[in-house]
Amino acid sequence: MYNRTFWRDHALATPNEFTVEQVKDNIYSIKQAGEVLQKGTLLSAENHNKVELALFESIVTLGSLFQNLQLLKDDIEASKKELEKVVFFETEEHSVGVDSFTPSDAAYVATKTFTFSDDKIRNNINYIVIPVITDFDLKTNKEGCNNYIMQPVLTVSEKRTNGFDLDFSRFDINSVVKTYYYKCIVIGGV
Repeated sequence: MYNRTFWRDHALATPNEFTVEQVKDNIYSIKQAGEVLQKGTLLSAENHNKVELALFESIVTLGSLFQNLQLLKDDIEASKKELEKVVFFETEEHSVGVDSFTPSDAAYVATKTFTFSDDKIRNNINYIVIPVITDFDLKTNKEGCNNYIMQPVLTVSEKRTNGFDLDFSRFDINSVVKTYYYKCIVIGGV
């Protein structure tokens, strides 16, 4: 730990007065005259070297700190990318058309199978899938339509470590909606 020097100015009662004393032939000693009000800190190699050492230690410490911060930042960025890739991700947007169902389809159920890419395969099936309807298209010919929009029920029917099945049910083929667009958010399973 750096032992700080508290520097003081040398202060005299009469700072602009000097005494001259002859020491030998043609050799004189000049000293400041007057009473010393405050003794100043000695300008010595020891005191200056303490300052140099403190500056050197500060530069080394700051360099080490900046290096550690950069490593930490790199680790955080790498971890963030891993988390985004593995723990939480969104599927691409898909669509399902209501026109593909007929009144003879008893449950009006469609199933879409999602398969994870290699970098998103789960370690287990303890993950959550949140299906989200992102948009829909309306029918151009609305004859026989009941003029309302009924959102289908989206249910995960089977989970696997490499994907899941999503069931669409409770379609109303008399709705004004022609196509639903959806994506899924997957959380966990690592």
